[in-house]
Amino acid sequence: MNVKTKNKKVDIVYVNLEFSDDSKSTYSFEQLLNNSEINEKEFSIKFKNIKLKKVDEDSEILISIIQTSIDKGLPPKYNKKTKEISSLDLGIDDNLAYGNILLYSKKYKCLFYEVNKYSIYLDVFKEYLYKCWNNSIDLKSECSFNINFISILKRNEINRALNLDIVKSLKIKIYQPKDVINELKRKKLTLEEKIKLDIEPELENAAKLNSEFAEIEYFVNHAKKKGGLNLEYYGKVIKNINDILKIGEVKNNIQKFEVEGYTSENNHKIPINILGDIYSGKLKLSEPRLDIDLQINERTEKIKNLYYNEIKNLEKYL
Repeated sequence: MNVKTKNKKVDIVYVNLEFSDDSKSTYSFEQLLNNSEINEKEFSIKFKNIKLKKVDEDSEILISIIQTSIDKGLPPKYNKKTKEISSLDLGIDDNLAYGNILLYSKKYKCLFYEVNKYSIYLDVFKEYLYKCWNNSIDLKSECSFNINFISILKRNEINRALNLDIVKSLKIKIYQPKDVINELKRKKLTLEEKIKLDIEPELENAAKLNSEFAEIEYFVNHAKKKGGLNLEYYGKVIKNINDILKIGEVKNNIQKFEVEGYTSENNHKIPINILGDIYSGKLKLSEPRLDIDLQINERTEKIKNLYYNEIKNLEKYL
């Protein structure tokens, strides 16, 4: 019987690691992943038991597997022949186990992270790293750090948006605007300047209304005749949203970022979906009916192949 395969999304992000001024020691990200207070430590987060384990390393890359197990809220099984639903035959110490692989590039400081909805997403992985630190007397006494996983945008789409001569429309959808505002007020840029958000009034109004989303749309009918949106203000808004997409804590709050317009060389309307141009990859994994392990060898081979196939192209956007 042929074994089915399934494409698994791989998030590819830049890792920004910052240490507080009072830290006695600093580490590279690979050193943190190798640290005995993080590697092979198991903690429970959001009803999942999580453990990170290194599986391979050389001078260029480090590969680890995330093992996630669940022992609560387990579903029953269904017999297609008898139509009966019954409990899984699990012992009191048995859990359901899931895995996802990650590869870190030491040279480019980017992380290839397999997305598995049954395991954990990047935000929970970051929470796991903080929990390891918080439970380690040694690490806490040595340093304090902040990790951001920053989406990698293919710059040509941002440039295309900024190079439009006439802009017909700009559509932005932001989830939990209050959280975005609070994070932007806290976050500083490398030049120690607060992010100036030109669309802040719209977000403030959505937050005051307790709205889960802020949907902002700027639109001009007959844009070619009327000249379109004000290009100076439009450029500021585009750069604002691009700055937000570089901040790990809130980048996923940007749900829509779309532009339509014209250039002097092209009389036809040009649609640009900037969020559709975030760098990511895919793994093709075998999917047996019943797994007997976490497919660590297969996952390791596939994520290595993805890395070496993508890294030369990825260099252009780092």
